[in-house]
Amino acid sequence: MKFLKNTVWIFLVVVMVVSVLYFLFPEIAQYLNFLGDDKRLSRQIESEETKNVAYKKEIKDLQTNPVYIEKIAREKLGLSRPDEIIYKFDAQKKSESSKE
Repeated sequence: MKFLKNTVWIFLVVVMVVSVLYFLFPEIAQYLNFLGDDKRLSRQIESEETKNVAYKKEIKDLQTNPVYIEKIAREKLGLSRPDEIIYKFDAQKKSESSKE
């Protein structure tokens, strides 16, 4: 009789634990997903803040630094000073001629 009573209590406890886990598992899984999203978004925010600092520095340099402005004008726009000759070399042809 005592064995049967203990077995019934153990069965009831197991059923209750399984029921609680069954009903709470989706919330636990969702919470863990939120933690992962939070970490991923924190890394993304740090990356964007780093880019933002670099962009602000570039804006400041473009507004105040004439050497930087000239560098950008030469590299990106292909501009030159008056009476200056620019020689352009094709990197692909140079690498092919060095292989021969």
